[in-house]
Amino acid sequence: MQSGSPRLLRLRAALAGLAMLGLLTHSATAHAEIDRETQLRLAPSVMKIEVLTSVGYGLGSGVLIGPDELVTNCHVTRQAVAVNVLQGGLRHAATAQASNVTQDLCLLRVPGLEGQPVAMASATSLMQRQPLLGIGFSGGLGVQFVEGELVSLNRMGQGDNSGSVIRSSNYFNSGASGGGLFDAQGRLVGVLTFRLRGGQAHYFSVPADWIDPLRSDPAHFVPVGPLTGQAFWEQGEAAPPFLRAASLAQARQWAELQTLARHWHDDDPQDAGATLALGDALEQLGELADAESAFADAVALAPDDATGWLRRGLLQARRGRLSEARSTLARLTQLDHTLARQLAAAPEMQ
Repeated sequence: MQSGSPRLLRLRAALAGLAMLGLLTHSATAHAEIDRETQLRLAPSVMKIEVLTSVGYGLGSGVLIGPDELVTNCHVTRQAVAVNVLQGGLRHAATAQASNVTQDLCLLRVPGLEGQPVAMASATSLMQRQPLLGIGFSGGLGVQFVEGELVSLNRMGQGDNSGSVIRSSNYFNSGASGGGLFDAQGRLVGVLTFRLRGGQAHYFSVPADWIDPLRSDPAHFVPVGPLTGQAFWEQGEAAPPFLRAASLAQARQWAELQTLARHWHDDDPQDAGATLALGDALEQLGELADAESAFADAVALAPDDATGWLRRGLLQARRGRLSEARSTLARLTQLDHTLARQLAAAPEMQ
């Protein structure tokens, strides 16, 4: 059915009323670039998923990406014997699913859904600190909008051009997995997937780039049933290095992080994330000259990465290298005024 059907219009009106009362929005940071109109336009396209298993049920979220087609996470549906999508007080049964368990991406065919499929954009279009909007059913409750920004794009490994995992500051919790991460134009750039506990801004989404390869072959779709395997983020020591590095940094295991970062750099010398992680570890271990060298390597690999310039400038100032720190500040000012003010406010810069 078309998006202007009476039932969908009633749903939009109800969402608008709740939003006016402030019941739908959890705002991590204020970003005027993502307006309320965009939120309300996207909300009907993000739906609650009910998963029936052999021992009970679970809840998740999904995003309408085509006629009768939703994207969600495999960890939401992998124990399912049946999947229903809730919309407007009705339950619509999923008749088939396509899955890439390693990437934690599943597509559901759900006849009878109403709504406007969302537009999509590549995660490669994103820029650091770009405003982003997360929409999902955190806690299995009503739909929630969470504003945030891009923290980093993270390569899966050397030579992997399939798309980078998105780390953002958009808070989400259980129930929001499978929801959407959108840019300010309302385009789906990622699927809310997992978070690292114990730290801020450790919220990860798999890129929308992974969707089309999965949906392109009808043979990928099979009847709904339990899935086997683990997602990349569940694989412990076999997980991508950016995840292992984040966990070690959270645990303040700096010597272990140094070792990991050196191996990571040897395996993928073009990944600036490896040299940033090495610089962090060396600075915490008191090896300041080597840390500054690592940060210099990082900004050479990623000259538009404002975070790398900030870390380099703060360390230069800490070491009393104020002339170099001021040069770094000038470059940082071109990239990110907020981070530039942070460097300018460092005690050593006064």
